[in-house]
Amino acid sequence: MTRPEHHRSHPNTEVDNEVDTPALVWDLDVLDGRVRALRGFADAHASTLYFSVKASGVIAVLNRIAPMVAGFSCSSPFEAQLARDIIGPSSVVSMTSPALTHAQCSVINQTCDHVSFNSLSQMERVAPALAPSVEQGIRINPGFSIVEDPRYDPARENSKLGIPIDQLLAAYEGNPGKFTGISGVHIHTACGNRTFNRLIQTMELIEAKIPALLQQVRWFNLGGGYAFDKVLKSTAFGEAVARLRSHFDMDVIIEPGTSMVQNAARVVTSVVDIFKTKTAIHAVLDTSVNHMPEVFAYQFQPPVRSARRDAGHTYILSGATCLAGDIFGTYSFDRPLTIGQRLAIEKAGAYTHGQSHWFNGINLPAIYSHSVAGGLSCEREFTFEDFASRCGSTR
Repeated sequence: MTRPEHHRSHPNTEVDNEVDTPALVWDLDVLDGRVRALRGFADAHASTLYFSVKASGVIAVLNRIAPMVAGFSCSSPFEAQLARDIIGPSSVVSMTSPALTHAQCSVINQTCDHVSFNSLSQMERVAPALAPSVEQGIRINPGFSIVEDPRYDPARENSKLGIPIDQLLAAYEGNPGKFTGISGVHIHTACGNRTFNRLIQTMELIEAKIPALLQQVRWFNLGGGYAFDKVLKSTAFGEAVARLRSHFDMDVIIEPGTSMVQNAARVVTSVVDIFKTKTAIHAVLDTSVNHMPEVFAYQFQPPVRSARRDAGHTYILSGATCLAGDIFGTYSFDRPLTIGQRLAIEKAGAYTHGQSHWFNGINLPAIYSHSVAGGLSCEREFTFEDFASRCGSTR
């Protein structure tokens, strides 16, 4: 890990100069503000707030969020066990996954309050092994897309995520008794959506297709994927919730992930080399897009503190691996970068730790947390032994 060259101008610079790089630095005060805002949104719309653990399973983050949410939503038994360890016995752990198996039910029965089945086949195989204390729901694919990129569209044609609504209707009409144990419905059709305008259309479609099933269930999980409190006009969301509560007298759940944590962390990295190619200057960093895989998957440029459009010194910020596409993007700065200088890649809270990996043996960012009241704390550093263990070493 690299020690800093000091550049002071931003309030977080002093903190960033105290960490070893690469580092994932969580601003717990920002996180608190995000959770409060989302709690306020949920309360204003008479909804129950969960946090989606897949966005960040960092222990310090979960501990901070837990007192302000009603539960955690999970996508695997490991996440469910982690969530239960953090949230304790009095809050909800909810799970849905396309890969639940009969063999996992002993763990699920010990950790989960809700399980939403991803397919009719999964329901038939897994439901008999669940304890009576585990409420059963079903995840629906309404087949109504509100996400433009098919790679991230849960409602696309032939999606693996959720029971196609026409298939569900046929099964329900053919044998309603099979669904007597179902007490909830789950959808997740959004991904980065900044409007609720098509949520009403989604709800109208579902209500028209399966009204009898909706009459029997107690809760409806609207999932995540929306900017929630950042959406300026939430009238459509309020209408959707009011519709569910007045027509069917059910509880409404939301489970944001990205919108709760994305702005609360940054990757602090050091420049380790600078060189020219034919028409560009590269600044090589000691981190990698493999530490922020959504940069590569989505092909977007995360904001970098102190970078400024049309500034006089332009660099390709390049990652530390031999992957040719390990590039964060092209950024301009008022002053030339120098070897040893620190940069902060912002909006790194969502999925950064959970999806990061050790390609080329480049070490994972150490995890730090910071608050005004509590100061700076190193939550976890990663070592060669961690890398070797993942590779199968037992020494």
